[in-house]
Amino acid sequence: MRTPILHSRQEFYEYLRSMSNNSKFATEVAKILIEERRKSMRDRVNSSKTLPTFKVGDVVKVHIQVQSSAENNKVGKLSYQICGPYQIVKDHGNNSYDVQRYGQPNGAIKKHQACDLYLLPPNLYPSDPLDTLDQRFLNYDHPPIQNPLHRPLQHHLDIKAIAPHLPTPPSPPSTPPPSASTSSSSTPTLNPSTSPSLHDSILASHDKLFFIKYTPTGAIKERWYLIQIDLESTEDANLDPIWTQNYWCVFHAKHVNDEKKSDELARWWPLWYEYTTGDDGIITYGKRILFRPDQLPSEEKYVQWAESFHLPSIQLL
Repeated sequence: MRTPILHSRQEFYEYLRSMSNNSKFATEVAKILIEERRKSMRDRVNSSKTLPTFKVGDVVKVHIQVQSSAENNKVGKLSYQICGPYQIVKDHGNNSYDVQRYGQPNGAIKKHQACDLYLLPPNLYPSDPLDTLDQRFLNYDHPPIQNPLHRPLQHHLDIKAIAPHLPTPPSPPSTPPPSASTSSSSTPTLNPSTSPSLHDSILASHDKLFFIKYTPTGAIKERWYLIQIDLESTEDANLDPIWTQNYWCVFHAKHVNDEKKSDELARWWPLWYEYTTGDDGIITYGKRILFRPDQLPSEEKYVQWAESFHLPSIQLL
């Protein structure tokens, strides 16, 4: 039986009523007609559209539909949020691509359709600020905008920095407190030039934590930083501290939730960063990651901000 050509919805309903004696047949006919109408509508709409084509390496932005939220009185229908920039890392075909955060080779990989991707103009690419006198003046009291940790550090101790992490050895027992007659109300400053033995003073410290006055790379003004002297890494780096008075020091910083607290009330955590190494073996530091002091993260992904210091040449507290 040949299906008649129906030109209106009324004709369609009359045709279904005429076929009511065979409900199964009528249902199948209705499915065919509905699918034909949908296909013709899709073809009509898509005839004026051109699908964008991208290639691996293109920098794009992603439009993600906003979810409706009755609690926040937010209507997500036809609302989109712009995210990015991302870089295309893989083409799956069928207008499907894998994207990754621009400039983050270890970032999460997400899959999006071509209709959600839009090319980012080259003049909007993220860029690092130039290291000029004006930038340094604007950052007079703080490290420069281009943080030294975000740049490759050409240092002969880079290999030591990414060596396997070893558990921290137990600290030697603390020395007994001085008597009341010899104690002072204020904390003394370690002056290596007058101290009988700087190394012995460090060994006597229970936690090896000291404040140093230090000027970061590219900065102008000195600032106080909390460091922890790592005697085991000092020995592994062959710094020979007894004779050279050079020590491997790990930087600490306030917890992100305690930045507005005073130094004595804040929690101080080690500075761990994500890192990548290029083909030349130079380390490039990424964003800071919070790890508790008793945790030992993977050496393949994370590294501490640490440097070797000649302690007699800096102010140590």
